[in-house]
Parts: sequence; structure tokens; C-alpha cells
Amino acid sequence: MAEKQLKYRWQHTWPDVKHDFKCLADGHSIGRVMRHDTGPMRMWTWFMSIDHLDRPGEARNGQAMDKIEACRQLEAAYDEVKAATS
Repeated sequence: MAEKQLKYRWQHTWPDVKHDFKCLADGHSIGRVMRHDTGPMRMWTWFMSIDHLDRPGEARNGQAMDKIEACRQLEAAYDEVKAATS
């Protein structure tokens, strides 16, 4: 993964799954990005989960055409929620 372009640390969710990544920020896993290979378009879906910010139930998700854009969207959503809790 092109970590230079991204703010937070990314790694494979499972070592044997090629298109599934998790994002680590502030000592917590904050979400996942995964590619869906069904249909003619290979969309990347992202899911954010941030129970550590004391906002139970605060979750967001979205889709992008490529992995880096999906990662950026997840990072931006996290930054937005984090700023609102500060």
C-alpha cells in the first residue's frame, strides 16, 4: 500500500486476503477497506468503526473506484468525527 500518500498506518486485515486492509490510528483499528470483485466494476468499500472515541454507534461507510481514494475517504471521515469529539 502506498503509505506515503496516506495519513495513518494501513496493513492487511488478514495475511492471506489480498484486497482487505485495516487502518490503525491513535492506537486503535478505525476501519477497513476492501475490494468487491463482483460485477463489471471493482469497487472499493470502506467502513469506519470508532468505539474508542466514546461515540458508540458512530459508523460511516462509502465506496470509491480505487483503493487509495477509499483509504483517503475513511481517514477523512475519522478526522471529522475525531475533531467533533475534541
